[in-house]
Amino acid sequence: AVSGQVFAVFTAIVFLNMQIPLLPVSAVIALLALFNAVTSLRLRSSRDVSQLEFFIHLLVDLSALTILLSLTGGATNPFIFLYLIPLTVAATVLPALYTWLLAIISVACYSVLMLSFNSMDHSGHNTHNFNLHIFGMWFGFILSAGLIAYFVVSMRNTLRGQQSQLAAAREREIKNDKLVALGTLAASTAHELGTPLGTISLLVSELEDEADIAPDYQTCLHGLKDQVARCKEALSVLSASAGGVHLSSGSTMEIDRYLQQLLQDWQHRRPSAKISTQWQGCDPAPRILAEKTLSQAITNILDNAADVSPDAIEWHASWTHDSLTMEVHDQGPGVSGGLLHQLGKTPVKSQSQGMGLGLFLAHSIIDRFGGKVTMLERQQGGLGAHIQLPLQALSP
Repeated sequence: AVSGQVFAVFTAIVFLNMQIPLLPVSAVIALLALFNAVTSLRLRSSRDVSQLEFFIHLLVDLSALTILLSLTGGATNPFIFLYLIPLTVAATVLPALYTWLLAIISVACYSVLMLSFNSMDHSGHNTHNFNLHIFGMWFGFILSAGLIAYFVVSMRNTLRGQQSQLAAAREREIKNDKLVALGTLAASTAHELGTPLGTISLLVSELEDEADIAPDYQTCLHGLKDQVARCKEALSVLSASAGGVHLSSGSTMEIDRYLQQLLQDWQHRRPSAKISTQWQGCDPAPRILAEKTLSQAITNILDNAADVSPDAIEWHASWTHDSLTMEVHDQGPGVSGGLLHQLGKTPVKSQSQGMGLGLFLAHSIIDRFGGKVTMLERQQGGLGAHIQLPLQALSP
């Protein structure tokens, strides 16, 4: 705006030989430039811009425009169209009260300019003056149209970006509400199952102490005791996860060793599943905190792959000093297009395709560490889970 005003004054004086009060006009433009400089410094602060502050800025623009118009022809100045720009900006981003207030002020300023008629002095006859006025109105209309389009499009893009951020925030809030409900249910379930499992463990120990039990039954009791111990360990992890496990609860180890240990533990749980691995990365591998909930998230993804494709699972992993990338592929039946977009965003009720609550929890846990899980359909059949995880959140 300041550049355009300087150019207009220069053109009017040099090329059109108009008699313009140069000193007061220059003073207004200089004050507006100074106000812009102060505004640029204000924008560097972290304090939010309120609607009232934004409205005051529009009033400053409106006031400067009114003074400049009053010094250069008043209501006869063809650039009177510029009154529409602050009003358009207000109508786009401000509430109705501020918009109507600015409209009233604009009309009042225009009316004052009409009452205090002060035509610019032109060189030449009246026909030349009229033609010059028509040309100025045409040029002013083009300028107003271009500026309005520029500001409205820019503000529309800004508002769309804000709406996208609000939608993402609402989606995160809904997901967090679901996680809180699941965490509460997990803690309650772990507490309720702890007592009967303890009783079963005690009874199994008493039966093992019986001397007249056949060796075959002794073997069965040993297997039952191991399974009860696994259930109790799973419940302890579930209870801790529901209450919020801190990173300090994990041990520190290299990524390759962490993945190897995770694979061994998972194959101990799923001995019938056949999995091929391909891991590569920088050497030495960076050390991370082996967080329990992260291990559970990766295990859930592996479990989903094993449920639909127990004989053909691929696990690829690569790492740098800053990030860990993993892909888990299966050769199962895949999922329908509509269901694919829901995986990880909400618990899937149907278990017919091997996807349920585990994948939703895996997405949520990895999101908490700043990572991302993307589910993709494979051309050769099945699904692929692409995991991108920054290592900053897991740094020891």
